[in-house]
Amino acid sequence: MQDTSTNLLGANSRTRVLHIGKYFPPVTGGMERFLFDLVGAQRAAGDDVSVLVHAGKSTGSGADPAWVMRCPVWFRMIFAPISPAFPYWLSRAIRRFSPDVLHLHMPNLSCFWALLLPAARALPWVVHWHADVEPSRFRLALRLSYPHYRIFERAVLERAQAIVATSPQYLEASEALRPWRLKCHVIPLGLDPGRLADVAGDETAGLWHGDGLRILAIGRLTYYKGFDTLIRAVAGAADMELVIVGEGEERSALKKVLTEHGNPHWIRLLGQADDATCQRLLASCDVFCLPSRERTEAFGMVLLEAMRYGKPLIASQLEGSGVIWVVQDSRNGVLVPPDNAPAWREALATLARDPQHRQQLGGAGRRRFEREFDIAKTASRLSALYASLLAEDRAATLRKHHPLIVIP
Repeated sequence: MQDTSTNLLGANSRTRVLHIGKYFPPVTGGMERFLFDLVGAQRAAGDDVSVLVHAGKSTGSGADPAWVMRCPVWFRMIFAPISPAFPYWLSRAIRRFSPDVLHLHMPNLSCFWALLLPAARALPWVVHWHADVEPSRFRLALRLSYPHYRIFERAVLERAQAIVATSPQYLEASEALRPWRLKCHVIPLGLDPGRLADVAGDETAGLWHGDGLRILAIGRLTYYKGFDTLIRAVAGAADMELVIVGEGEERSALKKVLTEHGNPHWIRLLGQADDATCQRLLASCDVFCLPSRERTEAFGMVLLEAMRYGKPLIASQLEGSGVIWVVQDSRNGVLVPPDNAPAWREALATLARDPQHRQQLGGAGRRRFEREFDIAKTASRLSALYASLLAEDRAATLRKHHPLIVIP
C-alpha cells in the first residue's frame, strides 16, 4: 500500500512548469529580468521549464529556444498588451509542454484566459503576485478600468492553489490579497549574480563628465517612477551629476522639467541603454536612486542590481511596498518621502559629504544581496512549493479513486 501511494505522489520526480508572463527578455523590465533568471535557475536545477509570453517590440526573431513561446500582440491599452489569440497559444503550450504546474505572473490580463480553458483548469496554479493594480491618482484610466479588471483578478486568485507575494510588507498592505492570506507565501525576488558582470575601473572611462557625486537612476520613464522629483532635487546642485537611464512616455514631461531649471548640463536623460552600459554605470556610480511615488513600485528589482555592485541606495518611503523592505533605512540605504524634492536634495547632500558612510551602506547591501537575493534561493523555495502542491493534488486524486487508502 505504501509503495503505491509513494508512486502516485511522484516522489523525487522532475517538475514540469509552464510560466505565463507578460514579456521576456530581450524586452526590458524588472518582471522580465526576474522571469529570465528564475527560468535559468529552475532549468539548471533539473526542472523542465517553459514560458509563454507576449511578443514585444524589441523581441527580435529566430533567437528563442524551443521552450519559449511569444504570442503576437494586437495592440496595447493602459500599459497592457492585448492579445485575443492568447487562449489558443496557451492551449497549444499546454499540449506541447504537458506541465505539472501553471505559474501565472500577475498583473497580466492574458492570465485571465486560463479561467476559460479546461486544460488549464485541470492543473494546479501558482500565482506570482508582482504588484497590485493600483487605481492610481495619477492615471484616470486606471481608476476607471480597475473595477472591471478586479472581477477577473478575484476569480484567478480564488482558483489558485498558492499565491506568492514578494515581501512581507506588500502582502500585509495588499487589499487584493486579503481574502486569500491563508494560501499566500512570501518568497522574495532574486537575480542571477552571474548575469551582472564584474567591471574593471578602466571600463568606465567617459561615462561620467564631472567630479561631483555620481547619481544613477534606471527605469522606464513612466508616471509612477518619480524621476521629476529627482531632477528637481539635483537641478540646483552643480557639484553633483545625475544620469537617468530609460525610455518611456514621460520623456517629454521630464524634458520640460529640465527646461524649467535651465537645462543643467550635470543632468542627463541617457535613453535606453544595453546591459553592458547599465552594468558599467552601476559599477561606477556613487549612489543609486529609486524615487518612485506609489506602490506600483512593488519591489524594485533594480535595487538588487545596485546592491550586487555594493552601492548605497536612496529610495522613496513607500508604505506597503517591498521597497522599504529591500532598502533598510540607515543600514544599506536611506528612505526619503516621495515627491519631496527638498528631502531628496538633503539626503543626497548628506551622502555626498560622507564617503565613508556611503561605503558602509554599500557594503552592507552587497552582503545582504549575497545572503538573501541570489536567484538560486528563490528557485529552491518555489521548487518546495511546487512539490507541496503536487503532493496535495496527487493525494486528493488517490483518495478519490482509492478511498480506503490512508495517506500520512
